[in-house]
Amino acid sequence: MASAAREAVLDVLLARVEGDGFHDIAMEDLARAAGISRRTLYRMFPTREALLAAAGQRFAETVGMPQEIGGPEQLSATFREGSRLMERRADLARALYRSTTGRGIRAGQRSRRLQVIGSALRPLTDKLETDEARRVTAVIAFLISSNTWITIQDESGLDGDEIRLGVSWAIDVLVDDLKRMTRRKKT
Repeated sequence: MASAAREAVLDVLLARVEGDGFHDIAMEDLARAAGISRRTLYRMFPTREALLAAAGQRFAETVGMPQEIGGPEQLSATFREGSRLMERRADLARALYRSTTGRGIRAGQRSRRLQVIGSALRPLTDKLETDEARRVTAVIAFLISSNTWITIQDESGLDGDEIRLGVSWAIDVLVDDLKRMTRRKKT
């Protein structure tokens, strides 16, 4: 029962974000729409941050976003798969990108995503200076994001398949360059 109520709250929140951008959260309204009391809502999510983090995880689960990356060679495939899945909920992805609440929801996933991408890149970045490794990880993490997909589509008019080809190429070029750098540093 508690699990169903929790999912209902998260689904209502995501539906509101998708429908109208939902720039502010009125906890009372959210609880009412989910069919629970405000007190129950606060027991499930004691803070706004906890609610937004759970909503980010729910979005990732709903679209089936990959949660692990095996290694640097799988980074471009991860983007291709993730963007295909995200296209199923493109309106929600755009709302998460553009609204205040959406940015809060995405923030809960950001550190996890950076950690996963950093782990996948570690075989290539472990010999780099710490700051250089952070920069490389940040750029590749940006490429493997819904923000990239949305921005390229909005700015260029490319369709999803064209975006996947272009971004995959860019990721592969960066990974190949990292491999060359790693080989040079070993010698």
